[in-house]
Formats: sequence, structure tokens, C-alpha cells
Amino acid sequence: MKVRWLVALPVVLSNCMLFNGRCLFESRNVIADGTADVAAAHLVESEQRDYQPDKNMSWQITGESLQGHVQKITLQEGSTVRFDFPIQNASLTSGFVRQSEGANLNGFFDLLSDKKATVVITTDIPARPTVTIPLLNVQSSDWFRPYCS
Repeated sequence: MKVRWLVALPVVLSNCMLFNGRCLFESRNVIADGTADVAAAHLVESEQRDYQPDKNMSWQITGESLQGHVQKITLQEGSTVRFDFPIQNASLTSGFVRQSEGANLNGFFDLLSDKKATVVITTDIPARPTVTIPLLNVQSSDWFRPYCS
């Protein structure tokens, strides 16, 4: 009996709230921003693993002078389209998707963290058929257990 108590002691003293379920997952996130002369993009991608694993992404892409002229907005890695954003009127697009609800967000953390992503806006403006926004302003935090110490 004494040996079992000694084995459990580090968990009890670590403030790792294992027994109430708060220390059962790890998370990581990346925030990527970019601007072009007529548009700006802000993306946040978050992931959780272990207990109820999931990934989600939110975004806001703006460009007042492009409103009404946008035909397509994509997240790209080089020439490969990784995600198609829906187009809206007020801001060019803003929204939220979750992998558990059908969005394929595999590899997005690395894509954004490694500064390889661009947002490409295709317009019907003859003098400006595309606007490319490199997502170079990146902040990220890799896997951590938020309720464990």
C-alpha cells in the first residue's frame, strides 16, 4: 500500500488536474497575418489532441476597394490550393471551420508556421486580376497542456 502512494505522489503534487479531466489534452495554435496594398488577411488555426482531438480555423480577409469584384479567395501553398474561402459582401470573407464538421485542415499548422502560405484573391478588375497576400507575420505555440504544470 505504501508503494502505491509513493507512485501517485508526483501526480498529486504536480497540480496536474488529471483526476478532474482537465489534463487530458494538449493543444497548439498558430496566428498568421499578412497585408497587400489593397487587402489584409488574418488566420488562426488551433489543434487539440488526446482527449476529443480536433482542428479548427478562423479567418478574416478584408479589402474595401475589392468589394463587389471578388470572384475567388483561396489559401495556397505555392500554386497548390489548400482551402477555398466563401465570399461575403461586408468584409471579403470571415468565418470558422472545424475538422470534426468536415473541413480538411491537415498540415495547416505547419503550412502557416513555416510561412509558406498565401491568400490569393481573384478579381474581375482587368488592371488587377489577382491580389496575393503572403502570410509572413506568424506567432505560434507548439503542443502544451494548458491545465497542467
